[in-house]
Amino acid sequence: MSHAFIFIGRSGCGKGTQAELLKKFLASHGEDTFYVETGDKFRSFISEKGYVNKLSHDAYLTGKLQPSFLACHMWTAVLLESYTGTQSIIFDGVARTLTEAHVIKSALEFFGFVKPMIIHINVSRDWSRERLKARKRSDDVNPEEIEKRLNWFENDTVPALKFFANDLYFAYFDVNGEQAIEAVNTEFMEKVSPLLSI
Repeated sequence: MSHAFIFIGRSGCGKGTQAELLKKFLASHGEDTFYVETGDKFRSFISEKGYVNKLSHDAYLTGKLQPSFLACHMWTAVLLESYTGTQSIIFDGVARTLTEAHVIKSALEFFGFVKPMIIHINVSRDWSRERLKARKRSDDVNPEEIEKRLNWFENDTVPALKFFANDLYFAYFDVNGEQAIEAVNTEFMEKVSPLLSI
C-alpha cells in the first residue's frame, strides 16, 4: 500500500532532513518513493529567461510570496510527468497556502490515497530565525528577508495547517522540531507508524 506524506514547518525546521530519513526508512522496507520538493525548482525557475520567470524572480527579490498557481504548477507538473502510481509520495514544503492545500487534497484524492499524513515540524519563530541565521544560505543572510519568510508562515501557511488538522481525510501529526535530528525522527516515526503497512 502506498502512502502520502506532507512535511510542513517554518523555514529551517528540518523538513528536508526528516523527509530524507523517511525516504531511506521506506526504501529499507522495499517501498519505492516519489520525492517532491519545490524549493530547488523555484530557484532554478527564477534563474531562467522568460516573462513568467522574470515576474517570479522579481517577486523573489522583493520578498513576496510566490502565487499559489505557480507553486502548484511546480509540483503538479512533476506528478503529471513522472508519477507512476506505484510509489509513496513525500512532499517537502508543499502547501504553503490554503489554496495550495485544497489543490493537493484534490490531487491525493484523485490518486486514491487513504489518510495522507501531514507532519508539522513545529518550531517557534525565534528558533527558526536563529536556525536560518546559523545556516548562512544565500537567501538567509538578509534579516529583513528572514522576517518576511517567517511572516509568510504565520499569515499564509498556518491557515493551510488548520485546514489539514481539521479535515478528517488527513492524519495530522504535530512533532516537536526543537530537538536533535534523531529525536525529531523518533517522535515522528512513533506517531506515523500505526498507519504504515510495513
